[in-house]
Amino acid sequence: MMLGMSFIVPLLLSAAPLTAQQTADISPCSGKTVAGVWEIYDLFPGTEDLTGRNRYQAYRFLENGTFSRIANSAPIPREMLATFSKANIVSRDTYQIEQSGVMSMRFPGIETPDVASCSLTKKATETRLRGRVVRHGKGDMVLTYFDRAANPRFQLYLKRAAAPGKAKSEAKGR
Repeated sequence: MMLGMSFIVPLLLSAAPLTAQQTADISPCSGKTVAGVWEIYDLFPGTEDLTGRNRYQAYRFLENGTFSRIANSAPIPREMLATFSKANIVSRDTYQIEQSGVMSMRFPGIETPDVASCSLTKKATETRLRGRVVRHGKGDMVLTYFDRAANPRFQLYLKRAAAPGKAKSEAKGR
């Protein structure tokens, strides 16, 4: 069952309260806006402890609705990200994004999809989360994942991966 945005918005507010200005500074994702390689640059635990997982991860979303992921215990080198972006990977992992920005990710052999609210930042901004400041660049992706009971589990903050030879700040337009 796909959750509608009207149901998810109150959950987002409980995961990380958004001001009216912050809500105006984001837009829902679409298949075209997420196509490409994205690196996780920060995460915000909700009810799930992520400390035991590989901290450095990147996702590659294709417009055909498939995606793949790489993870590492150390920062992923830009050259590896460039190879990942061009590799001919046949993935059976799929995603779908509703018009409202709700993303559903399916993995072979797992019956229930992961559900996340997916949004892109319209400008560079800061969000205060439980006393911590998270800085978002223009065009960054924010994924808020939910459990089966529709409770927020955690948020991932992603930026587009830099091309080899470009500084990360240059790739983000900062």
